Amino acid sequence: MRKKHLVLVAVVMAFSLVLSGCFSLRTFYWSRKSTTAGGSINAVLNLRPYNTDADSSGYPFILIALGSTDPLSFGSLRVWDDDANFDGPKTMTKDNTLRNYVINNRLCTASGINASDVTGVTWTAFRAPDSVAYAANSETKNAQVKFRINVGSGASAGNVYSVLFFSGEWEDTSGEGTPGGGDTFTCTGVVGSSFPIVP
Repeated sequence: MRKKHLVLVAVVMAFSLVLSGCFSLRTFYWSRKSTTAGGSINAVLNLRPYNTDADSSGYPFILIALGSTDPLSFGSLRVWDDDANFDGPKTMTKDNTLRNYVINNRLCTASGINASDVTGVTWTAFRAPDSVAYAANSETKNAQVKFRINVGSGASAGNVYSVLFFSGEWEDTSGEGTPGGGDTFTCTGVVGSSFPIVP
């Protein structure tokens, strides 16, 4: 019998496109239809700046939830702007300070879903390593973000694993260089998707 993991996020698939100076989640897909135990799969997210008024800048981030008991981990592929439209490609920075501040203070809501309300998961935040500047009326280009997710060798064929992604942006308005009080955090989109394990 097929076993569905992290069922709560498997039914969530929503996008929130905000017309502001932030990168918003536009599209999402897996690099393949399935993977095997001990294998891997890439998540591909296309973000787009929705800023029609003025030049802007900030640190785009992706907040990702993996099931706490699922045999999943992140691989070395974690690329910001693979198509080189917004200062990339660059390796994204894993930022536990950003993750903790956003989750503990309930600062990430998109399409009516607050990340802090999702239980049974482990959150990880990855952000662009540098502040990304983008000009007014630059909303015709995508910033493609890629993550590799590794599957443990103990995963069973027939299992289906789900992953939840929030897109967002951190503006270092305090000028301290570390996410925290006085800064601005905006979550702009959310998508949950699943992939099966095959023999």
